[in-house]
Parts: sequence; C-alpha cells; structure tokens
Amino acid sequence: MKKRNKKIIIICEVIIILIISILSLLFINWRFIGFNIYEYQPDSTEGKDTYIKQSSNEINYGNVAILSIGKDSASGEFRSLIQFNTSSIPPGTILNAKLNLFVSYSSTMDNFTVKAYRLTSPWEELETTWSNKTSTMLWENGGGDYAEEIDSVLFSNLSSSYNFTITNTVRGWINGSYPNYGIILISTDAKTGERRELISSDSSNISYRPKLIIDYTSNAVPTIINISTNTNLTNFKYLGEQVVFDIDWEDLEGDEGALYICSSNKISISGCVDKTFCSTPYSNAKPLECSYTVDNSGSKITPFFVTVCDRSNCSEINKSYFYINRPPLISIIQPNGGEIIDQSQGEYLIKFNVSDVDNDNLSGKIYYGLTPNSTENVINSNLNLTQFCTDNDLLTSTKNNCSYSWDTSGLYGDYYLTIKVSDGLIENTNSSANPFYVRSISDPIPPEIFDFWTEEDIYSGKETYFYANVSDNLLVKKVWISINTTPLTNITLRDNFSQIYNGSWIASYFGSYQYKVYAEDLVGNVNDSLNWKSFFIRAPNISSQKADYPPIVLPYHTIKINGELNVNDSLRGVHAYLTIPGSFEFLQGYPQNSFLGDISYNSSKNVSWFLSAPINKGDYNFSIVYTDEYGDSWTSPNYTIKVDSDIGGGYQVSIEGYPEVQAGDFYYAEANFKNKGLNVNADEVKISIYDSIGNLIMGPVSMILKENGIYNYTYYIPLLQTTGKMEVRVNATKDLISYYANSFFNLVGALFDIRDINVINPVINKLNISVICENKGSNPTDLTLSWNLTRVDNGELLDSGGETFAVGSAPLEKYYSPSTNYVGQVKITFLGRYSKTETAGAFKIFSTTPRTEKVIHSERGEGINPIKEGIANLEMDVNKTVYLLRSTPKTVTLNVNNIGTINLTNLSLSLEGIDPLFYSIIPKRVSSLNVGESTSFDIKFLITAPIQELDFIYNLNSNELIKQKEGKIIILSTLDYLQREITRVYERVDYIKGKITEDKTKKELVVCSEMIEEAKDQINSEEYINAGEKIKEIDACLDKVMNSLEKGRNFDDSYLALIYLSLIIFSLIVLTIIIIVMFKRLNNRSEILDFLSNKENKKEFFENNSLKEKEFEKKIKSIENKLKD
Repeated sequence: MKKRNKKIIIICEVIIILIISILSLLFINWRFIGFNIYEYQPDSTEGKDTYIKQSSNEINYGNVAILSIGKDSASGEFRSLIQFNTSSIPPGTILNAKLNLFVSYSSTMDNFTVKAYRLTSPWEELETTWSNKTSTMLWENGGGDYAEEIDSVLFSNLSSSYNFTITNTVRGWINGSYPNYGIILISTDAKTGERRELISSDSSNISYRPKLIIDYTSNAVPTIINISTNTNLTNFKYLGEQVVFDIDWEDLEGDEGALYICSSNKISISGCVDKTFCSTPYSNAKPLECSYTVDNSGSKITPFFVTVCDRSNCSEINKSYFYINRPPLISIIQPNGGEIIDQSQGEYLIKFNVSDVDNDNLSGKIYYGLTPNSTENVINSNLNLTQFCTDNDLLTSTKNNCSYSWDTSGLYGDYYLTIKVSDGLIENTNSSANPFYVRSISDPIPPEIFDFWTEEDIYSGKETYFYANVSDNLLVKKVWISINTTPLTNITLRDNFSQIYNGSWIASYFGSYQYKVYAEDLVGNVNDSLNWKSFFIRAPNISSQKADYPPIVLPYHTIKINGELNVNDSLRGVHAYLTIPGSFEFLQGYPQNSFLGDISYNSSKNVSWFLSAPINKGDYNFSIVYTDEYGDSWTSPNYTIKVDSDIGGGYQVSIEGYPEVQAGDFYYAEANFKNKGLNVNADEVKISIYDSIGNLIMGPVSMILKENGIYNYTYYIPLLQTTGKMEVRVNATKDLISYYANSFFNLVGALFDIRDINVINPVINKLNISVICENKGSNPTDLTLSWNLTRVDNGELLDSGGETFAVGSAPLEKYYSPSTNYVGQVKITFLGRYSKTETAGAFKIFSTTPRTEKVIHSERGEGINPIKEGIANLEMDVNKTVYLLRSTPKTVTLNVNNIGTINLTNLSLSLEGIDPLFYSIIPKRVSSLNVGESTSFDIKFLITAPIQELDFIYNLNSNELIKQKEGKIIILSTLDYLQREITRVYERVDYIKGKITEDKTKKELVVCSEMIEEAKDQINSEEYINAGEKIKEIDACLDKVMNSLEKGRNFDDSYLALIYLSLIIFSLIVLTIIIIVMFKRLNNRSEILDFLSNKENKKEFFENNSLKEKEFEKKIKSIENKLKD
C-alpha cells in the first residue's frame, strides 16, 4: 500500500508539472521560430568513420567502435575520418551545420586542440590506413589528403560532447563547389601519450554516435556584415554635405536586396515607418550605398537604423551613428542698417540673436568696418556668449538673445557691423544689412509730412499706388501708410523721387476704406499727427458675356459649351462655374468650376466644357457665373438647350480605334457621321489626341474621308511618349452645328516576358502558383495577364482569371490561387498582352493532390479517424460603401483578422470591377498572418472618370483561401461629400466616447469635437477647401486620441495578464503542497492501522516493552477507535 501511495503522489506531481509547462508554452512567441532542424546520426550500416594510426600505417580500424585522436607513446599520430551522406538533407538554405562528437576516454588530464579539415580524396571505411585511402590507392600525403581548416575545438579530459561548426563546408558539398569526401580530425598540439577516444557509428551507445545537425530554412534573411559611413568624431559633415552609408551584406540565396536607412527601428519590408535618411532599390550590389544630405534636423551624433530586405523578409535591424555639425545661426537686430548712433552718448547697445542646432557651446567676435563682413576694426575678439546672452532653458539649440555695450566715443562715419560665432568646429559670419551712421547729434524734431494722396478710381484687384511728400532735417528712415482693413494693412513707401515716397497695394474687396501716413527719422522720432483719409473700392467692370453651344442635341450625345468673358478692368483669380441641371455629366478633365486665372484690362478669356447630354428629352436652361477672388460675380443670361432624338435630321458622330497601341507604333481611328442611322458626309471632321496626363499631343487636324460618312486618321506615336490611358476627341460640324465624340486607348511600352512558373502548393484546397512578369523595355508599362487552368486529358477548363497591372524595370512575381476540386494532371497557362496581339506566354503541367489530412496515431501505432489539418478563415472589416469626391484622393483601411486555426501566408488584396488606375494598395503583400493576429491594407482611391456609382468586389487572397466582400463607390458633390465626412467623424467621436474613462483623454476628445464645429461653419460659409483640410485635421486629432486609448488599454491588459498568471502559478503550488500533505497523512494512517491489525507486531511489541498485555490491549483499542473516527 505504501508503494501504491507513492506512485499516486508521483503521478499527481507529474500532472501538475505538465499543466505548468502547458501554461508556459502559451506565453512563448512562436513567431520567432523561423527555421527547421535536420539531424542525421547514422548507425554501423549507414555510418562511415574510422581512424588511422601513424605507427601502424597498414592497419585498418574501420569496424572499431571508437575513433582516436592524439599521439601514442612513440609520438605516432592518431587521426579520425568521418563522412556523412548529405543527399537526404532537405532542400533549403543552410543556416548552420555542426558535427557533434562524444569523447568517452582521455589518456591524460591535459587539454589539447582538435582541428577539422576538409578531405579532398575519396576513401573506404574498411580499407583506409595511414598510408592508403583504399586497398589499391595511396594517399598523396601519408595520413590523409585534406584542404583548408574548417574549425578547431579544445578537448578537455572530461567525457562530454563537442561540436565543430562546419556550415560553409556542408554548403559547399550541397551546392557542388567540391565533392563530399568527409572530414579529418587532427590534433596539432597533443603531446606524446595524449589521446582521446570518441564514440563511432559502430558503437552500441546509440545516443553518443557522431551526429550531423543542420539548421535550414526556405528563405534565409539577409545578413549585414559591416556598416560604415564617411563620418566620425573627427570628421563631421556639415549642412548641405552628403553622409554616405556603405552597408556590406550577403544573402545566402543570392536574392536582390533593398537597403533602408531610417531614423527609428520601425522598419518593414516596404521601408521606414518614420523618417527615411536614404534607401536603394533592389539590387545585388555589394556593398549597398546611399547618401543623405545634412539638414537642420537630427542631432550632432545622430542614430540611424539599417536593414537590408529581400522580397520576403528583412535582416536584423542594426543601430549605428553618423556625425554632423551645423553652423551657428546669427541674426543682427541692431544696428542692422539705417540707424543713427549718437557717439556723444558713449555706450551703444548692440543686439543680436544666436542659436546652434547641435546645442554646442558658442563663442563670438564683433567687428565694424566700411564694408560688409569687414574685420578691420575689433570691438571684441573673444566674446564668451554665456555672459552676454540670456538662455533660460540652458540650450543653445533655442534662440538666445544677446547684447553687448559698445563704446562709440570719438567715432564718426558710416559703418557695417560684423559678428562671427563659432561652435569650436565651424564659424559663421553675419553683417548688418545696410550701413548705420555714427554721428554727434541732438534732434527732437520728427520728419515733416507735407501731403499724401492716392488714385481716384480704384476697383477690386487693381494695383493701386499711394504717395506722400516727406522730408527731415537730418534723414528720413521710414515712411509707411496704414489701411483700415481687417487685419490692418501696412505698406512701406519708397523714396523714388526727391521727397516723394510711393508704394503699391492690390485693392481688396468692394467698399469704403480709410488710410493714414506715418514717417520716422533715424533718431527714432515719429510723425503720426495726420488724420485718416477715405477712399472707395468699386467692383470691376466687364463689357460683355457670350456663350457658344448647340441649341439642340441628341440624348447621351457629347456637347461642347464655350463661354467668353470680355472685361474693361483687370480681374484676379477668376473662376467660371457652369450652372446646368445635374442630369448633364461633365467629361473627365472638364470640371464644372473651371479656373481661368487673371484677366488683364480690355481683354477677353474663353472657357470650355464637354458634357454628356441626359437621356430624357426636353428643354434645359443653363448659365455661366464668373467670380473673382474678392467675391465679385457676373452671371450670364439663361441659355436653353433642347434635348431631342430628332435634330438636324438626326445627325450623330462616333469614333472607334485601336484599343491598345505600343509606343513607337501607329494609332488608327475611324469616325462615322450618320443621319438617322445612315452614313452621310459632314462639312468637316477634326480629331485631337490627349496623353494620360491631359496634355494635347496631336491636333486638332482634319480626318481623311475614306468613303461616304466614314473618316479615318493614322498617327505615329513617338517611342518616348508618356504611356497610359490616352483620350481621342472628334469634332464633326454640319450646317454650323458641332457634334462631338470621344474614346480612349491604352498606350503601352516595350516587350514583356512571362516566365518561371512555380507551383507553390498543389493541394486542391490550397492551390497556389506564382509566375514572373518581366518588362524588357525602358518604360514602366501596363500588362494584362490572363490565366486558365485546364485538364490535360480532355482540355476541360477548370478555372480562369486575369488582371492588369504595371510592370517596371524589376521583374515582378505574381501569385494566383485557382479554384478546382479536380485531382490529376492539369495545365496552367499564362498569356500576357500589351498590344493588339499576345506578346508572351508560358505554361506548366503538374498534378493536383487531394485535400490535406493527417492521421493521429495512438501510442500503440494504430491509426484513428482522419482529422483535417486545420481551418483557414479570416475576417475582413471595411466599409461596404465608400463615399468619394471626384478627383480627390481618399484612403480607406481594410482590417484583416485571422480567425482560423492555421497560419495564413502570402496575403494580397485586389479590387475587382475597378480600373487599377483609380486606386493603389499598400502593402502589396503580407508574407504571413499567424492565428489570432491582425493586419491591414490601405486603399487610396482617386476617381477621375465621370461615374456616379460603381459596384466592386474586395478580393483578399492567400495561399490557403480566397475571401470576397462586396463594395460600392458613390461619387458625391462637394457639399454632400463634406456633409458625409462630418457625419463620419461624428460617428468616430461617439465610438471613442464610449471607451474613454480618463479625464485627460476626454479633454482631448473635446478639442476634436470643437474642430468639427469649425468645419461645419466653413461648410455653411461655402469655404469648401478649408473645410476639407479641417476634416483631415479632425481625423489626425481622433487618431491621436485612439492611440492614447490603446496605450492605456495595452498597459491594463498586460497588467491583468500578469496578475492572472501569478494567481494560477500560486494556486498550483498550494494545490501541490496540499496533495503531498494529504497523501503523507493517509500513508502514515494506513501504516499504523496495518501495524495494529497484525498480531505478530503486537506480540513483538509486548515482549520488548514493560506494559502489561491487558493495559496494552486497552490502549490499542482506544487508538484504533480514534483513527477510525
């Protein structure tokens, strides 16, 4: 029973230890385990090892269970040879390779060194000796043929394991740099009689046999070998100079690397999160080099963080420093030119400011002379600025106000002041802007103002001149006028004529104003005695407005409306707004509110709009409103356009052309002019072509009449023409009425190559394939890549897809996940199109495999029911409806959570149903997303096409699954968009408000709410641009509040997790103690009861003690009753 209780105690303790171990494992961050381990420990059949002995040079020891190294009593050497079969090492990059050996015997107590060398000749385990490598072939040198030393290890006299690092040697065997003949172990410092015996593969001691241990990975991270810059503590770089970074690195796979030099350790595969000092594109250059131009940011000893990334992962982030020095800054306050210094007063106070970005200690020198930067006359050549400058914060990096008292007694003349300031390494100089005057004076009289005036006819936007007649008995320093605008406007007048000062001002808004003139002399006497004068600003005059438009148009027909504004007075910042019913659609590039700029007096300016007429017939009124930057406006008369399906005999024009053209090739287009469906000739048909950024590159030129009603034109597109989406416009006229049509074509660059198809995963529920797309031309160009998956046996199409994307100078690897349930031989085909025909293609035949399942085995080895390997699932969080303003960028964030039971790899996002020209996504790809983790994609929309609504699909792809979610884009007017944004930020405020507990955060949220009210006021005042900027500020404010909230929550969560873990561990310890004590008590109780119930024990006890038997029986009975109770 005692043994059984002990077993129970041991089992309970083991269970508790297992529970603690499992809880500990939950806190391990498994993301850091990124490599695999391969171990190979051959037995006597597979193993190949032996030793050779110099004094027995013809004896083979291949079947001996030990290996020997050292020297015998006659100083003859022992050397050991080992060779492993490396053909079974899994594919991948070898990170580390070790040879593990166990020393079982030492002949002496002394240590000696064992060195490993690479063997260069083949040998046979059961034939090799000191002289021979095989039974028929001698070593070139007795004792083995070997090359470079691989590693050395100090062997002690203890029986222990020893590891030799043989990484580069194994890599060489694997990559074929040299054949694998194994390794020879030699001691170069063993003394006579010093020998070590090692366990060989023939030993019965299985766990101690020689072992090859390999750490490998599918893609090793790049490694930074050395970091250097062209700066140090004795070689600073100065403002505007280049800091050059040289980073020596390697990548075991030979992949290209991109270098990032950042201001913080927040670096991802796409670059620096904070400031980027410099970076390089992907290349194989070694070292990688980039440079940074020193500016006023950073510190004298500036830390930087560096990493090198291949296209999958990044090296360890390294920290280093570069050394920069910026010159001190000097600003002279007085005398800075024009001052009159009364030398009879003796002391004059020189005032200046100094600062130093690097916060260095500063010293100075002060001079005066007849020219700027003159040092001919010294005021003070050793100025300790700490004594003459006020520095409340004890930092020279902030502005320090300095003053120095200068004795000007006996001086007379016109001089410049020069100040030099040094930080100990570099000196900077500044002089007064103009000469000052040292005189012996006494002048209490201010300048005299005889008269001042301005022009009679002033209108908004006119450059208006003000005049004043001023003189002084000594010298006038400054004349200026003040105008009672809000805020007050001050204009300095210049002395252009004798005593006549003048200055100009751009007249402001319509209304009545007042102005006043002031004058100051060099001594500082100011004349401000004159009264204010009034003047009036009127609105500018225009002479006429005109509009050119088709009075009758077809439904859905493109029309042109041209406006002309003729002015008498000059106008500034003119806009033209076409007021027309919303059923008319403005074409891309022709906004409803067009900016015309300034218009000079007695001139005119034209504005044009291209619109698509509505489908509904009827009369539609429109007008043109012109406004200047001062709020003056002029509205044209109302004009009427009739939309009818039967106009001008039913004339209409259409245009068709090549949908895609390569730069350096010809574009061909045909226009059809019809009347009620029949081709007729127009009076004239002209064509124009605009490039992808809206520039006119050809036309308007007349098209060639091909046959009745059909016109064509061929245009050669230059090789270096900007590629992208090109617009073609056609204007046909008939009986003085214009008819318009437009179309688009894609201009692409040079040839592509589609190559290197790689089947990453052939399992049907995880099918993943990659392909390389390469642009062999010089210009980044769009490529349309389509693919299809078919059966090999009957050609049945299993799945297909495609996308259009830009390919630059670097090859681009794309990933696709076809969907199929078919298991067998299939063919994946990729076709790349960049012009009228297929330009490149590739295919690959492979076999798909069934869904992955694994069998869990019991301890006895029987299989039990198959269990699926894991469930791939994720959650997408994004607004279904995206409200946008045309031609205005907006970023939408899509959040992704891995809610499955397996890790996801190679996640990428695309939008189906939207032209890729209208959006971009960052990041392009997320390499992995572990279970329970989250990531996000930022989608930047910029819609320029004339659309109102657009349905699309969010496509999220990984190697393990495809997830889709419906989306919708709605294009709003400016007012509706801003009001929608106000609603959105209000919703953000309500969401955050429900999570706030701290008063500090509540106050921060109040600030954000006040900003929303400011934005609403701006919208009501039609200050749409300012309102848009204010909403951006509101989002930044709310982001700041959310960050504060998250920091607090993370701290609380971490604190609670620590408390919970402590309670669990404490409870387990207490439970363990209770169980041990209980079983100990039960064990003692059982022993006593067993003893008492055994009569032999009683008899023996009675014989050895003086107690009487009856008394003994009585006491025993009492003890038994108590124990039973």
